[in-house]
Amino acid sequence: MLVLIDESGDTGFKEGSSRYFVMTLVVFNDNDNGGRYPSAEKTAQTIQALHERTGHKPEFHFSQCSHKIRHGFFNDLNKNKCDFEIYALVIDKRTYTARSSGVIRRVFTIFS
Repeated sequence: MLVLIDESGDTGFKEGSSRYFVMTLVVFNDNDNGGRYPSAEKTAQTIQALHERTGHKPEFHFSQCSHKIRHGFFNDLNKNKCDFEIYALVIDKRTYTARSSGVIRRVFTIFS
């Protein structure tokens, strides 16, 4: 199993901090016991081909992409039968007080 983790937002509660803190996990369940993950490699190749076709840099952010690029991203993953699971934790920090910010920091610590 290979798990990739990324976060968005920040753990702060001060003015100017993000409203949401998001932790996302992408899980590839296969392993050929040689340390290789065929589904992760296939997914990486699919994403690389999209970058080359669209001229995007190796890392792109959906917020900066057109609808066409976003649609192409998911269409390519589906067309190539890329096999992975996505899990996301979204915390709306408005529901917590600054005193409870430790909850978000603990979540970040658990996943890092």
